[in-house]
Amino acid sequence: MTRDYLSGSSPPPGQAPQAGAATNGVACVAFSTESPHGSRGDSPLTDLARLLRRSGFPSRVFHVHLHPSDGKENDRRVQRLVERLIGERCRWAVFHEIWTAELGRQLHAAGIGLIEMRSHTFPEAIFSDGPDLLTHVSACGTGQSLDELTNLVEIIGPLETRPVTAVDLRLQQSCGYTRSLADNPFYQGILDDPEMAAHKGCAHCMNARPDQRLVPVQVAERIVERIRNDRRVFPHLETIWMPFAETFYDSLAIALRTTHGDPVWRDLTLVMQCRPDVIAQRAEEIEAVAADAAASGTQLKIGVVGFENFSPPEILVLNRGATPDELDRAAVILNRWSAQPPPGLVVRGFTPSFILFTPWTRIEDLEVNLHRIARHGLWQANIERLRVGPGTPAYERARRDGLVLDGSVRAASHPNGYTSEREIRFADPLVAAVSAGFERLRPLAHSEQPELLAGVLAAVAAAPDPAGIDWDGVARAWEDVGSAARTL
Repeated sequence: MTRDYLSGSSPPPGQAPQAGAATNGVACVAFSTESPHGSRGDSPLTDLARLLRRSGFPSRVFHVHLHPSDGKENDRRVQRLVERLIGERCRWAVFHEIWTAELGRQLHAAGIGLIEMRSHTFPEAIFSDGPDLLTHVSACGTGQSLDELTNLVEIIGPLETRPVTAVDLRLQQSCGYTRSLADNPFYQGILDDPEMAAHKGCAHCMNARPDQRLVPVQVAERIVERIRNDRRVFPHLETIWMPFAETFYDSLAIALRTTHGDPVWRDLTLVMQCRPDVIAQRAEEIEAVAADAAASGTQLKIGVVGFENFSPPEILVLNRGATPDELDRAAVILNRWSAQPPPGLVVRGFTPSFILFTPWTRIEDLEVNLHRIARHGLWQANIERLRVGPGTPAYERARRDGLVLDGSVRAASHPNGYTSEREIRFADPLVAAVSAGFERLRPLAHSEQPELLAGVLAAVAAAPDPAGIDWDGVARAWEDVGSAARTL
């Protein structure tokens, strides 16, 4: 059902297209980054392509697997995508968001209609996040239902075939954290805006869970159906990722207990992206779900834990809700689980996620976090800058504080639904210098980010003119040392 088309070609003139082909039809375009976790597929676009086929519209998912660090190779793959869509004579291409403006321009110039479903980033594209999408593509209809699975997914990626091995568990789940801004002193000055006053969840995110009418038993049934469906479409599936894992604990426990022995679970790893405060509160329940997973022939894995920040002022900036004490308790539990894994639970190697740079970060906030990282041995931490996008309280507060920079918008949104990111400035010039150094050197120290941040902090503290530090020169010297070491 999945094939690699990087080195393939369109059918020769006069030869019929393969069954299920998107010729004169609709291409659903997905992107994912290759990683040690395997090639990640896109269930929502796959579902859309199947719906279109059932409704009589030829459709196919073109899935572009991007290299994590080779920009030139990615340009080649995206160009191959353009060639495939033109070669298939696709009339429409549907994206969550068009990857780059250049890709949009090429497809638009080729006469392919463009539709974006998550946000409107390309002016010539239609924005459609509802049933009206079928109306837009109506001219492609054949009037009869088409085969749903044959050649449904085309992989554009490495020369060797690399099928989809991982997907997200998507059941319209959103983050279960719904704290308002009402009692957060940091945001009191923006509550005159009704949209901000109504915001729920973290201050940089628009993913708070809407009212859920389904009870856990119903969600459990949908989980099993969803996984069974995805295994049909992606036969090499090994990993199911669960964003907002806390919204699945109750229903997953029911699903595992009520389908004991069902082969739908066999040889899968269910990977969770977790809130640490929920780990601190529900550790025993998580252990029980893991035991049920083991009994069903699968395993539960903690992949990412969003510690984000230990500093109380920055917790207010993020409107995060997790207290430093809860974060400490979660770290202790995770270390215990790593040393003595409960049955069915894989913890060793998880990624602690941190947001340590916001427009209002102070040097002491960075120091607090480095101290806690060292205390708990969270050296595998991933350290990011706050993503600031329109429509969020963090953006509105930064805008009013004069900390949002005019200029280009970063091309890609976060897969968990954050809006397109704007550039920021820092209120503290010393933090601006630390951020500049950390961002410039981070590509050279993927697995040692806390150590790198500590070194950059020390360099900035010792510099007569922190803003004048030649970070490019430091990077060149670092690369030279690495090259010399590799030749020994």
